[in-house]
Amino acid sequence: MRMNYSNHLFNIMLGLIYLAAVDSLADTEQQSCVTSSDLEDQCGFVCYPIVKPLLQYLERCQENDLKIYKLEEKVRKQSDETIECKSEAKRLSQQFENNFCDLNSVLDGVQNVQSKLNSELKYFHEDVHEEIEKLKKQLASKDELLKQQEININEKYRKLK
Repeated sequence: MRMNYSNHLFNIMLGLIYLAAVDSLADTEQQSCVTSSDLEDQCGFVCYPIVKPLLQYLERCQENDLKIYKLEEKVRKQSDETIECKSEAKRLSQQFENNFCDLNSVLDGVQNVQSKLNSELKYFHEDVHEEIEKLKKQLASKDELLKQQEININEKYRKLK
């Protein structure tokens, strides 16, 4: 907790005024509770030169206390903002880490699917290639059979003529 020096200084100043007034009263022959205007003037002449610099100093102390208070408030706000920023940065870092892990697992899944598809495509390509070769052989054999049939038909046609 911050000490308020201006309050302490004010209390000291009141004590000094009291001591000056008591000293001034002790010098006078009259010891009554009612003060005369001369006594008040005398007290003012004694106290004013003492109190004026103290009052000015008290004013500066209060101004400085206010400045210190405002600066402390500013530091507290900045500290709170810093804590909030650190918390937000930590949250975003965690979110990024989670998203990165999710992306890695998605990437692993895509790579697994790609690998399976490549394997299936390879087998499909081999099967299609084998099927094409079979069909070519069948076509060649049917072509040969068709040529034989054409030859037979041409021979029969010549014979009929």
